[in-house]
Amino acid sequence: MKRSLEEGDELGLDWDHWADGQPHRLKRKRHLRGHPSHLVREAARNAAVRRGKVVQTLDYWGSFWVQFSDYRVRAGEPCPCGGREFDHMHPLYARCRSCGSQLELQKSSLFDEDEDGEAPSPLDEYSDVHLRHFERSLDGDVYRGYANDERGPVLLFVEFSRLTDVPNEAVTSENAAKRVVSLRAVPLAELAGLVDADRLLSRDDGDWDLIL
Repeated sequence: MKRSLEEGDELGLDWDHWADGQPHRLKRKRHLRGHPSHLVREAARNAAVRRGKVVQTLDYWGSFWVQFSDYRVRAGEPCPCGGREFDHMHPLYARCRSCGSQLELQKSSLFDEDEDGEAPSPLDEYSDVHLRHFERSLDGDVYRGYANDERGPVLLFVEFSRLTDVPNEAVTSENAAKRVVSLRAVPLAELAGLVDADRLLSRDDGDWDLIL
């Protein structure tokens, strides 16, 4: 069973230095002191709670990225200060012109129901989804892979919940949409030099656990 951190444990890492709102690429031996990725993610969340912020982490092919923001809001919603005019720094990040807060933008939510009472899935915004199991999280399973959206190919990280009645039931094409807990997509074009896109996109279908 994976070790979990105590509440507030930040592993003694220098989160205050990395909480400036910029993306930081952390090296495992130099910055993370050899701690496993799932503990570093927990430590980052604990640091965000202490600072009253939110955080996103990205762990892929030996690189660990971290970025803190002041708030997390759904696209189209106002800043907590009430401001609605943003300067967009990135498809996923913006700065409020009213108060200067940095906002992490969420594209959609499982809890938004349409007129028929159906909850759309964040996966609905992507096509040609190819995912492979990456690791177990505290509440579910994390898959990573690629998909396409209006920006072109994106690197995709999706966390699926475990079913309470059948906790070991596999994620399948039939139940995946309703089990999405979180989703993060990064355009492959923004990771040039860091990710071998040709290698990722050319894998055989048999290399993937889930194709949607």
